Amino acid sequence: LHEAISKYAGEAKKAHVRINCDASETRAVVVAAQILEAFENVIENAIEAMPEGGRLDISQRKTGQDCEIVFSDTGRGMSKEEMDRIHGEYTERVKSGTRFGIGLFLTRLYCESHGGALRIVSSPNQGTTVSLRLPLQETQT
Repeated sequence: LHEAISKYAGEAKKAHVRINCDASETRAVVVAAQILEAFENVIENAIEAMPEGGRLDISQRKTGQDCEIVFSDTGRGMSKEEMDRIHGEYTERVKSGTRFGIGLFLTRLYCESHGGALRIVSSPNQGTTVSLRLPLQETQT
């Protein structure tokens, strides 16, 4: 997670987006490259959704045998139609300066392939919250 944040720190600064992260390193059963890409996709989308600047808050919590990483931005949010598209099959479109691409589609696939889930809550002008739930790594006793 911190690697993905570092990668986009310069872009966030240029866009006047402040990233606040309240997450520690937690061991989850994942393919690191895929989950890194998932985090990067969510961070990049959040920055793009805030062309006038804003805030991206990232937190983490344990929920039973899972870890949930939550990304909440103060961006433009998404309409019902946009939400329907990101929950459907992959399509890439550029319309009115808004790009819908493979990023969230892959993020969802990566989460599900690891036994987790992706949840997105958004409304126009209300920002977006993206939650990635991943199974925690079992420890040996």
